[in-house]
This record gives sequence, structure tokens and C-alpha cells, in this order.
Amino acid sequence: MTDPWEDREPPGPRNWLPWALWALIPIGLGLIWISLRGDEPSPPPLDSTVRSEGPPPTGEAPEEAAEVEEIVKLPPLSESDSFLREILGRLSSHPFLALLLDSDDLARKIVVIVANVAEGASPAKQLLHVRPEEGLAVRQTAEGIVIDPAGYRRYDAAAELFASLDAGAVAGVYRTLEPLLDEAHSELGLSERGGFKDTLSSAIAVLLAVPVVDRPIPLRAVNVNYAFLDPALENLSPAQKHLLRMGPENTRRVQRKLAGLKAALGLP
Repeated sequence: MTDPWEDREPPGPRNWLPWALWALIPIGLGLIWISLRGDEPSPPPLDSTVRSEGPPPTGEAPEEAAEVEEIVKLPPLSESDSFLREILGRLSSHPFLALLLDSDDLARKIVVIVANVAEGASPAKQLLHVRPEEGLAVRQTAEGIVIDPAGYRRYDAAAELFASLDAGAVAGVYRTLEPLLDEAHSELGLSERGGFKDTLSSAIAVLLAVPVVDRPIPLRAVNVNYAFLDPALENLSPAQKHLLRMGPENTRRVQRKLAGLKAALGLP
């Protein structure tokens, strides 16, 4: 019997949340502006920069004065969970966000999830706590078994949450948090691939390569599960299949945001 978490085909009775999307939601939500004042964490503004509100230097007109940014002190990697959970929890009351934050080692998990997607692998084992209750919806047609488009609606809220992120703001906070993410990336033995930014770039490229299929997708039965009838779709990586199974509308929304994030970060 195969491991039900191995994503070799669209699962039948046990269809999990599209993990590739969850991988990118932490990317967007996890890269939030962090600042520590003294020894105690304090909630930052939602702007991508923190500026001094004091008067401009003597002799300079207000419009010519250089903006002074406060020094950002990142928490130690091993002590960042509670601070990240508190700050990120204030961003939205959406239950998807609450589920994502109900975990430990958040910074490390972000890196592992992104690295898995970059390799085309499913990061499902890192996100067991957010698996969906619903199974894959299929229907019988004159041409055969197809994915029921009504099932795509399960992922609307997740796609909306991801699509609502501002790419420019995410890029700004990413540059602030990059040292913390690079530390986790190196600690996990991934530094031979380059920095975390290189891994993130690869992950985005993997998901942008997913085709958008507007027609009902034909399936073939494989024991108790299903596989894509189209060899080109069946040959996609597990991470790419996760995004494909969200449906064409949600795939477009996610890919538009990924393209915006890629441009904002200046990725190749």
C-alpha cells in the first residue's frame, strides 16, 4: 500500500489541501515587518518601512530631509515563534491564517516548505495540521470520469487570502527578514544551493509553470485513487499538481500574485 501522503496521483477519498498554495501563503504572510524595541517585542506598523517621526536635520527643508529608518533587531531563530505568531495573527481574522500559525518552528517550516516546492516535492508532511476535510470531487460524464469543477470552490478562500497580499510590501519585509530566513536555510543544510532567495526563486518558477486548464480534467482510476488521463498533466511534479487541482480561476489568481512578487523581488 502506498503512503497516502505521496502525491503520485490526485487522491480519491483522501484529497488534502493544495500544499503548494500553503507553501506560498507562509511566504507572503511570514515575511512581515519585524522590529524589537529594547528586549520586548512590539507590534510593528503594516508599512514596509519604519520611519523616524522626529524633525528633519537642522538646515534641511522637510521635503529634502533624508528619512531615518529605525534599526531592526530580529529575534533569535530559536525564539521567533511566539513573536511571529503574535504579529502575524493580527493581520487577519481569517481561519486559514489561524490554522497556519498553529505550529512550531515557523521560520524553519517556511524554509522547508519553500525548498520542497522548489524541488517539485509535496510539503504535505510539514502541514499536516491544515489538511482539508473534503475529498476530491469527481463526476461521471459521457467521456469518462472528470474532476468536478464544483470542488474547486474549496480553495477559494485560500486563494483570496493569498491574492490579497501586496507584492511590494511583501518584498520590502522580505528584505528585512532575509537574514533570519538565510540562517534557517543554512541550518537545514541548504546553503549549497545558494541563499534562501535562490530557493524562493526556484519555487516560484515551479508554480508559474503550472498550466491553466479551463476544461474539465479527465481522470483514470488507479486502484482506489485517480491519475490524470493527460500524460502531460500526470507528469507534472507533486507540487504542481496541488496547484492544478485548485482549478483554473484560483490557479490564475495565485500565479498573478507570484508574478508580482517575483517582479517586486527582482528575481530572474
